[in-house]
Amino acid sequence: MTFAAVVVLGYLLGSCPWGYWLVRLIRHEDIRTVGSGNIGATNVWRTYGRWLGVPVVLLDMVKGFAPALLGMLFAFAGAAIETTFSGAYNVAQFFGWSWGKFRRPREAGRFHVAWFVLLALSAIVIVTGIDPVAMVEYSIVFAVVTLPFTFFPVLVIAGDKRLMGPHASGRIANWLGWLFLVLTTLAALAAIPLLILTHGGKG
Repeated sequence: MTFAAVVVLGYLLGSCPWGYWLVRLIRHEDIRTVGSGNIGATNVWRTYGRWLGVPVVLLDMVKGFAPALLGMLFAFAGAAIETTFSGAYNVAQFFGWSWGKFRRPREAGRFHVAWFVLLALSAIVIVTGIDPVAMVEYSIVFAVVTLPFTFFPVLVIAGDKRLMGPHASGRIANWLGWLFLVLTTLAALAAIPLLILTHGGKG
């Protein structure tokens, strides 16, 4: 149903002859009977001048550009909003703030501010022309570098019976944890040199 509605709306917008309608509304004439008989902006411009030709050109551009822009906005904005919400969750949980996208700004003000700031920063990144894919790739590399520092405290606490009691990690879980720490440390040590040697993964 949604696809059919999009097709019908796109057909109606694309087939709207602004050259015909503006001349009919403003000059009360049929553009098909003057000049070359074409309903396009060129015939309107040559026949009635730029004061009527420019609006036809702009409206013809908008009728194709605006729906495409709105479609891109709806397609990408949803992903951007959810991604920045994820970042705001991390910030709020780290600082112990009240959080949740279904909570009103009055109930979780700092969470909503964090979300808005992250959304604004992402918009600034796009406007500056920075390649977002390359930015994600670099952020992944630096996340690998910090991984051992974030995993080590978890590993130590998980094996501490004074803190975890009966839920503390057993011997096998500890061995696997230390093995994972060694592997992540090796990956962290190799991440930056590999990034440099491969010119950012471009070979």
